[in-house]
Amino acid sequence: AVVSTQSGHYGRGEPGASQGDGSEYGLFRPDEDVKKGTWLDPRRALEYYLLRAGDQLEYRKKIRPLRVKMLDESIKTVLVDDSHNVKDIIKSICERIGINNPDEFSLVVENLQEDDKAKTATLKRDKPSGLQERDRKKMETLRRKLHTDDDILWLNHDKSLREQGVPEDQILLLRKKLFFSDINVDTHDPVQLNLMYIQDHTCVINGTHKITLDEAIHLAAIRVQIQFGNHDESKHKKGFLEVKDLMPVEYRKVRD
Repeated sequence: AVVSTQSGHYGRGEPGASQGDGSEYGLFRPDEDVKKGTWLDPRRALEYYLLRAGDQLEYRKKIRPLRVKMLDESIKTVLVDDSHNVKDIIKSICERIGINNPDEFSLVVENLQEDDKAKTATLKRDKPSGLQERDRKKMETLRRKLHTDDDILWLNHDKSLREQGVPEDQILLLRKKLFFSDINVDTHDPVQLNLMYIQDHTCVINGTHKITLDEAIHLAAIRVQIQFGNHDESKHKKGFLEVKDLMPVEYRKVRD
């Protein structure tokens, strides 16, 4: 439904909608960029948004599915409120999958740099249209805004997904961002332990966490024990291990 702004405040009704589902709907101000737009806060007057008589707003459902990728490569679909900021969305995700400390987690725009490079390469081969060039610049701007020293594209917790230009079909990666101490790790929480194990292993292999050769060998041995168990001559033949899955890049060619 489309609503014209005629008064200083807006109501919550929609033809055919029952009173029970009103909280799932709201007024939305569309943007030329379909990935963006603004949800109006029902506690504020329309003048706050600098709307004028005759401006049009959309009355639409705020709840939508969001696909979230875990570090074990599994993808979960969670219903979230599109008008909420990232902090509240993370709370909803963690509640759904059973994580008790959502403040330590964040969302990452995965493969944004790779997608940007691929698009740039395509544009170099083909003469870009105005729309392609605009999309490339927006992707580059988003990459710069979210880029951090650890080479991870964290989303801003104080802004919504739309405010950060994240499209609805974007798969987001859930990662642990804050590490206080091992005391805060719930050893009885298998979901959190698995996420932390996979994340830390990945950071060791890709070089984010710098370690010595002795530490790398020790961690690789633990990884082999976890993944393959005790040595079995009938199954564990020469060459069954992949060095790239066990050792950081700088140590993969060390023979001594």
